[in-house]
Amino acid sequence: MNEDIETQTDFDSYRVKAEDLVRESPAQAAAAALVAGFALALLPIGSILMGIIRLSLSLAFALVKPALLVFGAIKVYEECNARWGLDESGPEV
Repeated sequence: MNEDIETQTDFDSYRVKAEDLVRESPAQAAAAALVAGFALALLPIGSILMGIIRLSLSLAFALVKPALLVFGAIKVYEECNARWGLDESGPEV
């Protein structure tokens, strides 16, 4: 909990410094914001996010098939046990 307070205090101090910089020289702050926005626009953030989403979906679909196979095998076992009264010791005699 102490880290949260320190982090909040650090964030507040940076925010206050940024506000002071904007008040002292608004043109420099606007230029810095323009450069930062341009740099962020150049980053392929959309492509990176789409790649992550595509990878996670392919992994999810790759894990669904074995899970469905195991689920189906369990259901077949349960159905056979219900129809023929099988248990771990074998068929009833």
